[in-house]
Amino acid sequence: MDSPNCGCRDPDRIRYFQHTIIWLQILVNEAPIPYMSSPKKSGGIAIAFGNRAFRTYTLGSIPSTVGTWVQRLGVMWLAWTLTHSATWLGAIGFADMFPVMVVGPLAGAFADRLDRLVVARILQCFHMLQSLTLVILTATGLITIELLFALTIVSGILVASFQPFRQSIIANMVEGTELPAVIAVNSAVWHGSRFVGPAIAGVVIANWGVVPAFAINAVSYPIFIYALFRIQMAPRPIVLRSVAEVPREILDGLRYAFSHRGIAPVLIILFAMAFFGRPVMELLPGFASEVFGRGADGLAWLTSAAGLGAMITGIWFAQWGRAAWLTSLVMLSIAVLGASLTIFALTETFWVGVVVLAIVGAASTLGGITTQTTVQSLVVDQMRGRVMSIYGMIWIGAPGVGALLAGILADEVGMNWPIVGTGGFCLLAWLWALTQHGIIADAQLEKQNEI
Repeated sequence: MDSPNCGCRDPDRIRYFQHTIIWLQILVNEAPIPYMSSPKKSGGIAIAFGNRAFRTYTLGSIPSTVGTWVQRLGVMWLAWTLTHSATWLGAIGFADMFPVMVVGPLAGAFADRLDRLVVARILQCFHMLQSLTLVILTATGLITIELLFALTIVSGILVASFQPFRQSIIANMVEGTELPAVIAVNSAVWHGSRFVGPAIAGVVIANWGVVPAFAINAVSYPIFIYALFRIQMAPRPIVLRSVAEVPREILDGLRYAFSHRGIAPVLIILFAMAFFGRPVMELLPGFASEVFGRGADGLAWLTSAAGLGAMITGIWFAQWGRAAWLTSLVMLSIAVLGASLTIFALTETFWVGVVVLAIVGAASTLGGITTQTTVQSLVVDQMRGRVMSIYGMIWIGAPGVGALLAGILADEVGMNWPIVGTGGFCLLAWLWALTQHGIIADAQLEKQNEI
């Protein structure tokens, strides 16, 4: 006679293997995520990952985004060790981000014309080649600050070109009700990588130098490119118009964005956060070395702290954020950003700086998520590529100009005072933003009523 306990572990073992198989299928995009039948109970993260195309895109992008932050920290540290100049730090930040000001509007116009997914695949292949070139030049000892500057410009051009295609792809692969959660999850992944990447980079650079850090980024691209080929989206009609019409289309996008009573003030607030609030990140090697007396490990702590605050904020908003809170959270983000920047600039205690920089990262990310969600929810699809290129031009390009100016000032008056000034300007922008609260909220309400 069988024992009452005989085989009791077998059903548990079977269920374990069944669950393992289900989640392995999810990772390769062959099965839906369980527990999707009740999105309200599951929360925003489950809603976002319930979308098959977005799940494939996000899981494929994680290694690439981690690699991007590993390389970015390596570039910043290499620029500092080659020059020990805050001006060069600002110049590298400028080279990384300013190209979006020139390329972004053109890319946005073509994002409204071409197959967005095909172009995204091509751009990522070129970015992989740029990363491999950086590895080879650094490993062979041929890298100079001028070559590093040139390669950073190439990377900036590719990022600027990819930005409107990426944001339009994400918006096109989901339903309108999924958009806030999807944008927040996408931001959480990016800023989670901003936490993990520098932590990895700090260990790698301290023990083996910058070449392995650059190599980590180079080998991450094939995974993302493969994911882009796995995504299946409904085909969009390709608009066949003369290239001569592109300048007019760019102007149409600018007119539309800055005459829209809801989008225009959000873009102005975004500019204040980007131009004044984000350049501190490009000056962190100088803060780590000169203000706090640390090396690459200190830089990794500071960058990872900002990334951790950003990641937590992104996850919180994805899971519990509500569309009704958007306008109020935009106002909150720029106020906290201004106050925390000022405190960070005035402290000389490393661990206080680490904690405050986590708040800076949280506020900056909250501002980025809420402004992008607001713009994406208000824009018509015919203008989406062009308007999101303007968004990217501001969010990515303005910090490059701000970093260059802050770096030049830092060489003259020290690291701290330029950041004190940028924090003060953020607080002034917050006072103006409060006057626009009702206008933005009314525009959102009108859009919801149209739907």
